[in-house]
Amino acid sequence: MDFETGGGAAEFAPGAQGQGRQYEECGGNPRHPADAPAQTQTGRDQRGGAGEAQERGEQAEGAADGEALHAGILAPGTVRQPGAAVSLTAMSDRAAFLVFDIETVVDGRLVQLSRFPELPTLTPAEAVTRLQEQLRASGKSDFIPHTYHLPVSVAIARVADDFTLIDVKNLDRPKFRPQVIARQFWGGWRKHLDKNRGDPPCFVTFNGRFFDLPVMEHCAYRFGIPVPEWFRMDGPGYQQPRNRYNTTFHFDVQEFITNAGATHANGGLDLFTKLVGGCGKMDTKGSMVQELWLRGEHERIDDYCTCDAIDTYLVFLRCNLLMGRITPEAEAQGWASAKRVAESLAPRSVAAAEYARLLARREPPGDDEDAFLP
Repeated sequence: MDFETGGGAAEFAPGAQGQGRQYEECGGNPRHPADAPAQTQTGRDQRGGAGEAQERGEQAEGAADGEALHAGILAPGTVRQPGAAVSLTAMSDRAAFLVFDIETVVDGRLVQLSRFPELPTLTPAEAVTRLQEQLRASGKSDFIPHTYHLPVSVAIARVADDFTLIDVKNLDRPKFRPQVIARQFWGGWRKHLDKNRGDPPCFVTFNGRFFDLPVMEHCAYRFGIPVPEWFRMDGPGYQQPRNRYNTTFHFDVQEFITNAGATHANGGLDLFTKLVGGCGKMDTKGSMVQELWLRGEHERIDDYCTCDAIDTYLVFLRCNLLMGRITPEAEAQGWASAKRVAESLAPRSVAAAEYARLLARREPPGDDEDAFLP
C-alpha cells in the first residue's frame, strides 16, 4: 500500500492471502474458511491425481500443514482448530492489518455557515465556542459532530500477517493538510487493493466505526475523492466493505470489547491500554487537539496520534490472544516489536522516546498474587 507521507512514498507491501487474516465473520462471509474451499483442496483438484498418487499428495500436504502449525502460522486454507494459535517465530514485512488513528479539528467556518448563517461576522473560533455552548445547554456533550471535523493527523501502524508491528507512517507530515491527508489515505488504500489483486489489508481502529472511518469517508465526499471499491453497494450486504460486521475490511477493537455495543467501553482506549501495561494517555489528550492546532503545535498532535495508534495495536494484540489467534509468547513478541518501532521514532519525537521508555507488558497475576493494580 503506497501512502505518500511527508518524506516521500511509503511502500505498503501486499498482505498475505490466507495467513493471519482470521477476522472473517462466520455468518456466510466468503473469506471465512468454512465458507470457501481450502487452498490445499483446490491444489489437489488442479493436479487431478487419483488413488495412490492423490493419497501421497494429501499426506505431503498434511505434513506441510503440521510444520506450519509447529511454526505457529497456519498453512493457507487451513481451518484453525480450537487451541491452535499463531506465534511470531516467522517475521514478515507484509502489511496484513493497518491499525490507524486520527486527530481532527473542527472547521469553524463550516459551523458558522451551517449553524449560524445569520451571524456572518462570527469568527471560526467564535462559531465553535457558540455551538459548544448550545450543546451543553441542551444537556449534551459539547463534542461537535464528526461532520464538522477535518483530519489534521493520521498515523497508520502497519502490522504484518504474523501480527508483528512493522512501522508507523504519518500522512503529510510536516504539512498536515486535511485534503492531502485524505487523498493519501484513500489513494494508498486503493493502490494496495490493486497490487494485492483485490485483497486489501484489514483496517483496525478503536471506535473507528463511529468516528475515524466516518470522518475519512466524509472527507472523500467533501474533497471529491472516488473510492468505488470501498463504497460499493453491489452483492450481499455482508460482503460490502462498510458493513458493520464485515471484519475482513475493518476490525473495530471497541466493537469487539463491547460485543458490538451491548456494553460500554468506559475508560476508552486509555483504560484498555493500561490494563495490559501500555502507556495510555501521557501529556496530551484528545480534548487538547483543537487548541494545540490553533497554537501551531502540529507535530505534537501528530506525535500524540502516533502513540494512540501503537496503543490500539497493543489492545488489538490482546483481542487476538482472547480469540486464540496468537499465543502469550506471540503477544510478548508483538510488544517487543512495538518497543522497537517506538524507539525508531524517538529521534524525531520526545513523546515516542518517553513511550518506548514506559512500555512494559503487564504479566497476568498468578493465583496467589494480588489482582488489583499496585
